[in-house]
Amino acid sequence: MTQNQLLPVFGAAFFLLTACGSDSATPSSDSCREACETLASCGQQSCPFSASCTAVEACDAACVKGASCDALAGRDATGHAQLLACRAKCFAVPPTDGGPSTDGAPSTDGSKPVDQGQPDHLAGLAPDLLINSLQVTVAGNTATFTVRVCNVGESTSASFELGLYHQLPPAGCNTSFADHLTINGLGSTACTTKTFTRSNMSASIYQVWARVDPGCKLPELDEGNNSASKSYVVGGNLPDLSVKSFHVKASGSTVTYTVEVCNNHIAVTGFVKIGLFWSASAPQCTNGSPDGYLSITGLAANACKTLTHVRKNVDPGTYTQWVLLDYSCGLKEALESNNAASVTFTVDGPDIFIKSVTATAGQKVIDYVVEVCHSGLAVSGNDVYPWIGMHVDEDGTSPIKCKKTPDDDTVVAVVSGGCKTVTFQRTSTYPGSPPNLLFSPGTHTDTFFVDYKCTVTETNESNNMKSVTYSVPGLDLVVQKMSAKVASWNSSLVVYSAEICNLGVAGHASYKVYAYKGGSTPPKCGDSGGYSVTWYSGPLRAGWCTNVEANFAAGTGKVWFLVDATCQTDETNENNNYDSATL
Repeated sequence: MTQNQLLPVFGAAFFLLTACGSDSATPSSDSCREACETLASCGQQSCPFSASCTAVEACDAACVKGASCDALAGRDATGHAQLLACRAKCFAVPPTDGGPSTDGAPSTDGSKPVDQGQPDHLAGLAPDLLINSLQVTVAGNTATFTVRVCNVGESTSASFELGLYHQLPPAGCNTSFADHLTINGLGSTACTTKTFTRSNMSASIYQVWARVDPGCKLPELDEGNNSASKSYVVGGNLPDLSVKSFHVKASGSTVTYTVEVCNNHIAVTGFVKIGLFWSASAPQCTNGSPDGYLSITGLAANACKTLTHVRKNVDPGTYTQWVLLDYSCGLKEALESNNAASVTFTVDGPDIFIKSVTATAGQKVIDYVVEVCHSGLAVSGNDVYPWIGMHVDEDGTSPIKCKKTPDDDTVVAVVSGGCKTVTFQRTSTYPGSPPNLLFSPGTHTDTFFVDYKCTVTETNESNNMKSVTYSVPGLDLVVQKMSAKVASWNSSLVVYSAEICNLGVAGHASYKVYAYKGGSTPPKCGDSGGYSVTWYSGPLRAGWCTNVEANFAAGTGKVWFLVDATCQTDETNENNNYDSATL
């Protein structure tokens, strides 16, 4: 029979849709035989027809509606999708939600379960395992779990595991089950019922998951219908209070807390204390005192109640705060872990911060420019007048405490939404007598602290400090080009000479140069004895040099020159202040 010759058969078989969609689960024997012959003619290995032809067989054939043999055999994606959609219409039964079955009886009678999902692809005559129902019965502190597993696929399955998980959803291939057993295969369209038991359970609300083939070892038509879950209660005579919602509304300095309390189990008849805690840490069940109080007297099963608490004169800032039901631990509940909730909120207020700091440094003067800004609300509608403190040579890595005396300070008026620029200046006593550079050459970091007196309560106290790093130019005195030669006028004398230079970028008022006879190690700043000759020199500008000489008797040997011998000058380099020569 050709495909064109099959068309009348398809047409004849298509009327079965009406029969399949009716309450009847089994169409006529003749219709089933036609469906079977159609399947066989399209290259099926054998005809599945039997005297008790099932609705699935007839419906599959009727749904083909003249499609190609590839589509009929399930090897074509479009045809396969049509086949699945038609099969769903034929049975016309809503998918089960995975809840407990109504009969609860074990079944291996070959009855036809309803598949909970549609396969993504048809891998030949594969099995398709599913959890048809999951029931839980509780007696005292013992729970019994009844799981009905069915094979809605096209072939008998190999052996597989059935796993039970407690308080843990079996995501993916997950064999970390609490209980399991092995089922030695399940025929096509057959079901079986298994039971598990847990004893000595504490009063609480639980959730259980059942999953077939948890290790994903068995290829199936549909891998998405292998699990089901159910919640249950042990200690059924206990209430269960929970926080359904917890909200905060801040208006100015007034904060309104709204909490919705629900009872998920039997009625509460007594008085229940509810605490509000201003701390960001999660509160514990305690007989201590919360910061705010609420209460309920009685709450029916499955009922909710909304309560409010108003708190005034709250300082600006961002807060995380908590509500805890039954904070005094006076009510025994089925579940104690759902009694607390937290909320984070902000009370608006001023926020004064330092936007930027720059520093321009010379050896005599350092100028600072500080930009202070104010975001948030004004204080009582007026400008904020914070004090700004300058802390010299503090880099801010160690927090500067409130009210620490700064090296300099000033006050600034800055309006809400605006910025103000203020300046600071530090001046040295150069050229003084004796000279006092005040600023050591090199890199420095100073920190500015706005509202260092801590008189303004702000929404953010962490942005009040900013540091600036700068370099102070300095001088660098060096002894170089030292030499020794016999004096032209007296052969018994040796003339030792050298250049004293300032390689830095700043000038200097005066300095001392010492000459030392002998020694294998160079003299250093502060050596109080041993020198033979002293020179005092006047100002030496940056980049300038001057010559110094000393006469020693022939045979003296090595002579050292040391500049800034009395350590009166801070330099950018203290390691080039000496040199030597030998004759």
